[in-house]
Amino acid sequence: MAKGPVDIARYELVNFLFQARLEKGLTQKQLAKRMGVSRTTVTQLELMYYECRFSTLARWAEALGYEIRLELKSNNSATHTPVPSVP
Repeated sequence: MAKGPVDIARYELVNFLFQARLEKGLTQKQLAKRMGVSRTTVTQLELMYYECRFSTLARWAEALGYEIRLELKSNNSATHTPVPSVP
């Protein structure tokens, strides 16, 4: 089955967050504590066992010192409209 743009974006984001955890030298247990979830949940997020909510992705990014910003792009023009970041 072909992957759509949303699936590809989700994979890229999860992969980035996984690599960021490794680069920061954090264990899954340490990340879980920062996120307020179990280590098992972190494992499931990193292995993409299920589609997590945007709020979970944002909390994950924040626990690693990042902020997720979205950008909407019209299929019919080259202009981009930034979307305010979610606190």
